[in-house]
Amino acid sequence: AGGYTRTNVQLAQVLLAQGRPLEAARIARAPLWNSFDGPESYVTPTELCELTALAFDAAGLRDSAAAYYRRVVTNWRRADPELVPRRERAALRLRALEASR
Repeated sequence: AGGYTRTNVQLAQVLLAQGRPLEAARIARAPLWNSFDGPESYVTPTELCELTALAFDAAGLRDSAAAYYRRVVTNWRRADPELVPRRERAALRLRALEASR
């Protein structure tokens, strides 16, 4: 699932909507292991982490979800205003996952 990361995002979103969260997580996080040059820059690593966290969360893999939510919160700690609601949703879910351990 290399190449354009936007394709990975769209495919992962479809898989998540179809109730296939583990497949979605695999597709969403695959580009994180590649460089972000040229076409890879259509999606940020933090957006991929966010989608991966949502997929692992939907699959019930709490530790994996928490690890990716943590990256979202850290990476967007000084985010532009339009990203703050997404960072806050990730932070809220991270707190809930950590509290349920």
